[in-house]
Amino acid sequence: MTGGLGMEREFDVVIIGSGAGGGTLAYALGLRGLRVLLVEQGDFVPQEEQNRYPDGCIGSRYNPIELREFADGSRVYRKMFYHVGGQTKFYGAALLRLRELDFQQIQFPGGVSPAWPFSYNELEPYYSRAEQIYRVHGTNEGDPSEPFHSTQYPFPSLPHEPWIQSMINRLIEQGLHPSSLPRAVDFGPGRRCFFCTTCDGYACPSHGKMDAETACIRPALVTRNVELLTKAKCHRLITDKSGTRVVSAEIVREREILHLRAGRFVVACGSINSPALLLRSSNPAHPNGLANSSGMVGKNLLCHNVCLLIAGHVFERLPPMHQKTFHINDYYIPANGRTYPLGTIQPAGQLQLGSLPIRLVLNRCVGFFIMAEDLPNPNNRVTVTLDGTIRIEYRTNNTRTLNELRSAATAIFRRASYKVYSTKVPREGSIMKLSGDGHCVGTLRFGNDPATSVLDPFCKTHDIDNLYVVDGSFFPSAGAVNPALTIMAQALRTADHM
Repeated sequence: MTGGLGMEREFDVVIIGSGAGGGTLAYALGLRGLRVLLVEQGDFVPQEEQNRYPDGCIGSRYNPIELREFADGSRVYRKMFYHVGGQTKFYGAALLRLRELDFQQIQFPGGVSPAWPFSYNELEPYYSRAEQIYRVHGTNEGDPSEPFHSTQYPFPSLPHEPWIQSMINRLIEQGLHPSSLPRAVDFGPGRRCFFCTTCDGYACPSHGKMDAETACIRPALVTRNVELLTKAKCHRLITDKSGTRVVSAEIVREREILHLRAGRFVVACGSINSPALLLRSSNPAHPNGLANSSGMVGKNLLCHNVCLLIAGHVFERLPPMHQKTFHINDYYIPANGRTYPLGTIQPAGQLQLGSLPIRLVLNRCVGFFIMAEDLPNPNNRVTVTLDGTIRIEYRTNNTRTLNELRSAATAIFRRASYKVYSTKVPREGSIMKLSGDGHCVGTLRFGNDPATSVLDPFCKTHDIDNLYVVDGSFFPSAGAVNPALTIMAQALRTADHM
């Protein structure tokens, strides 16, 4: 806990969760002079050399485990990203804008991706502001799918390692447009990013990766308008008797129960834990959970269709290098009679995962995420069991799109004379046991119609006057790029509205 927090005080805003949404919102509101309390279930990730070690990758050293139940009834312990900065502490810092067509209705072979309640142009100024705050390095040129920018990226694109540049050259020879991947790192002479091999999936020991803690929370605390309460889990939100306003948040901290009061409350716990919190907060005025008059709380969980592809020369060990500097978005554009986008091809970074044989292969290849869109389905959802366990029901859909993108990616790397391996695309309708919250979005979608959405276009709940949700839960569709920058941009937009 920072500062001299008094539990008897009432804040202007209590924000529960300190990731991409909560951390960015706290920063924006603090700059405006509002008294903000940021509540985080976890603590700070230690800044230490072990951040770079394989047992720190994806947080096995740092992240707690939590019991979750899945659609087949199995109960499995999974690592959870409960830290100051949330999941951004271990993200790859790839901050991409959704493409303009992602805001429109798109007909895929597997179904419909719905339109957003506003166009890309509404969010564009906030994308630009978020890129400034998170020190994004990139260029507006080269990517055929890149949407309109009102400003240039604040910092130039990152340099490519020689081996990566050679791969890019081979792709360009095929008429492709590999382009700079926008990255949020504090890179340059005298800066904190050392362009190391351990970034994607690792915590940063130098604070050179611009995660929510580094870019927003620490600067927000300096304003003295924002205070931080760590190791504090919000068990439920309590409303007045009418059920139209939240009056306090019930927090469990070191076996003590606290009741935090504020004029407005923001839930920013992520697309799994945010609906779980609203469902746990049932009361006589809201017997099915808070803000759930539509019955949509927890429904339409989206997680992206993803497989891993690796390309390289099996007998040539790669030098240690920073790989995550480019991506391929040629297949994001409908073309050749195809009326829908396929998605993005993006380096995964030099991960040290799996058994020894797998690591030996990874040391000789560049790994890529092949990422396509999945589609909203009300049966893909988050619920809470009677004993309080979070239950996730998720079955794959729209896998034909991922198969098409995987086939295209395999072909281009083989034409470039690389040996190619890839993981299989899950069968349509198969149960997925999510290993983490990853790119999960949806579950509290926003929209103009209270009958079909939980939030309004500014992320305020339709049912409760002073309750907002600012994390990936608001997405009505997922697109096929990393969701972090869109969450940050919408947080800034919500801050202006509040």
